Amino acid sequence: MTYEEKKQLAHDYLKNKESEIEFRPFFNMIYPFTTENLAGFFNADLVKDKKILLTGSSADQILTSQLYDAKKITHFDINPFAEYMYNLKKAALKELSSFNFLDYFYYNLENANSFRLKEYEKIRNSLEGESLDFWDSLYDNYSPLKIRKRLFILRDEEEKMNKYYDLIPYLKRNNYELLQEKEFIPVEFIECNLLELANNLKDKYDVLYFSNILGRIEMSYFFNENYIENIYNFMTGILNFTEDEGKILINYFYSISKKDIYDKTNEDAIKYIHYPTSRFNCINNINYHEMVSISEHGRDTVMVYTKK
Repeated sequence: MTYEEKKQLAHDYLKNKESEIEFRPFFNMIYPFTTENLAGFFNADLVKDKKILLTGSSADQILTSQLYDAKKITHFDINPFAEYMYNLKKAALKELSSFNFLDYFYYNLENANSFRLKEYEKIRNSLEGESLDFWDSLYDNYSPLKIRKRLFILRDEEEKMNKYYDLIPYLKRNNYELLQEKEFIPVEFIECNLLELANNLKDKYDVLYFSNILGRIEMSYFFNENYIENIYNFMTGILNFTEDEGKILINYFYSISKKDIYDKTNEDAIKYIHYPTSRFNCINNINYHEMVSISEHGRDTVMVYTKK
């Protein structure tokens, strides 16, 4: 998709009536913030001086990788707006305090500051190229709240704003100020789905992070009679781009126990990704946090595959 096609797509979403916006493909919606507990596992030990391949339209995984001094960052996503979201957040980080940053991106019915024009006029000083043109074109034609409500998944209205300080490492004040002073490394963006990913890669990576894609298997493009075979082929292809001792963070599970990982929903998929030459384990009970999507006594789990 060309830049002009992406910009037109965003305008199409914003021009439609409220009752007509359900036609938007789910994966074209931007996450304002990650819903994953990055603080529980996405740390300096995992990231520092590593080549990272990751996904996530919120850009929080990229900014956390910048915070912890990744050697290389490649981002892939089927979302056509992911690069513009990253550049918007990167610019906002340079221009706003940590509180104003969160206040700008956060949305609920009581937050009149969400995507406020006054803040955007500061942010745009650090935008350039297509990203500057993209966001300017939206602010020139639509109200800030319409942009925020129609391009983004509205999960924030269910969450408490201060929860994000616990979940996302770079939002903590000291980390935020440290990141403001850092020289960012360039980020490579690949727009594709999972089955196309291996065909778009050239380098090998130390850490490959696939968010909760396996957990969402029934909603994805794998959902057909061949989806187990597709997972097998995907993992086989990805191993060619994984360094020895490299870690593939296959899936992030919300509120799940070790026993639940082996339930009927995922047992076939897990068989196909358990290669004899590699170690397969689970990091259980990472830092507990309460969110709407997580049960009262649940703990999140990251499924990790280490290439041997």
